[in-house]
Amino acid sequence: MGDVSALSPREAAIVKELDSCVDQEAQNFIVNQRMDLRAGWDRIFLGTGPRGVGKSTLFIILSKLIDYQFHFGRLAFAPDEIIPIFNDMPEFSSMQMDEGAEILSRQDWMTSISKDITKQIVGDRYLHSFRGVLAPTIYHFNQQLIEMADYWIKVDTPDGRLRGYAEVRKLHPTDYVKKKIPYAPAIYDLEFDDLPKEIAIAYQKIKAEKGLVRSERYAKSINSKMYGKKSPYISPEIVAAEVKEKPHEFMTDNVYDWRKIYRDYQREGFGRPRCKDVAYLLNLDLDKEQ
Repeated sequence: MGDVSALSPREAAIVKELDSCVDQEAQNFIVNQRMDLRAGWDRIFLGTGPRGVGKSTLFIILSKLIDYQFHFGRLAFAPDEIIPIFNDMPEFSSMQMDEGAEILSRQDWMTSISKDITKQIVGDRYLHSFRGVLAPTIYHFNQQLIEMADYWIKVDTPDGRLRGYAEVRKLHPTDYVKKKIPYAPAIYDLEFDDLPKEIAIAYQKIKAEKGLVRSERYAKSINSKMYGKKSPYISPEIVAAEVKEKPHEFMTDNVYDWRKIYRDYQREGFGRPRCKDVAYLLNLDLDKEQ
């Protein structure tokens, strides 16, 4: 888990800035988690909430303040990224499964993979680590994971616009109705701010890159099942290179517009999420060039 005094000046400054992003209630909660890990416990947190309310933001803050050595290399966006992260984690550390609905799903077609990863999570309890798993709702998780989890953090927006509000619920085996619906009363209400700009940009970049890899894998699988293995497939790298050759055709107000990319490439099976990721990464390169 490390000591903040052992960090580089830049890392120590990041920790201090992130600490200011959460209220006093959250700070006390984080200190308790650090103490619990040192006392030999491990902690599994489930994070739920609609897209855009700040789930990833809050869990990155929690991960870094519980484990000062946490970095984006311990973010998993796909099932095959889980085990390598576990194998490289020291004791008292943090990791985060950012697409928990995919990694540990209730869906029948994911059962075998989910069970294998769940077994790995059980087997790695000796690490005394903090593991966050994110999904849109609690219903996306399989029952085994819910039964293993210590806390459920519901991130929400009170009016559909404001971000930065969450409630922490302590999970117990008795918190189930017919072993399907978890119930637990809130024990903390937390407030948090958005990530500092530097960290937010770095996170959005890695999320876009991972998103392209994930969508590319899905597209190949879908095309293979629908049209056979020899069906044509266009990669994000090809799209990005072609778009950069004719930037004026794909820009709005001097930035790359994903809608215009989608307009030209949707017929080739290039969906909206991949168009958004390509546009985001191209605009990052554009900012660097300027």
